[in-house]
Amino acid sequence: FALMINGKLYNKHSEFGHIPITGKKILCNCGKYGCLEAVASGNAIERKANQLYNDSKNRWITAKDVAEKAEQGDPVAQKIFKEAGYYIGKGLSFVENVFNPDKIIIGGGISAAGKLLLDPIVESYNNFTMAIIKSTTKIELSTIGMDAGIYGAVTMVLNKRIFYTSLL
Repeated sequence: FALMINGKLYNKHSEFGHIPITGKKILCNCGKYGCLEAVASGNAIERKANQLYNDSKNRWITAKDVAEKAEQGDPVAQKIFKEAGYYIGKGLSFVENVFNPDKIIIGGGISAAGKLLLDPIVESYNNFTMAIIKSTTKIELSTIGMDAGIYGAVTMVLNKRIFYTSLL
């Protein structure tokens, strides 16, 4: 995700995916339990789907497969996305309550799910965020999808280069 504060991209490195978001004993890739990434990333969606669907023994179900099933009305797939959106929205509420950004932009592969993910994110975010500040922040999906991280990294490098060059 990315934050816009005072009209500018907040370009500090963060590990938003590793905030503790649940008491569930779900191991994250970082070695900790209950991280946002462990319950609401593309990998988490795939893991949950492969646990819940019987046909997963025959073929690995991808996050894209789950999104397609959800769009076709599959209640299990819809529940998986609703749960992921719940945790992302809860995590974004922490960011909102601390930074009060102008805009929160959700990118990466998971953003390809569109409203399927955005609607539960916004619902959860609204439930956890202080009413006085949530009305000023916009949450939207990135238009650059999978490339969001690349663009963010390039922006950080360019901003640092410009800053350090100006000091010389």
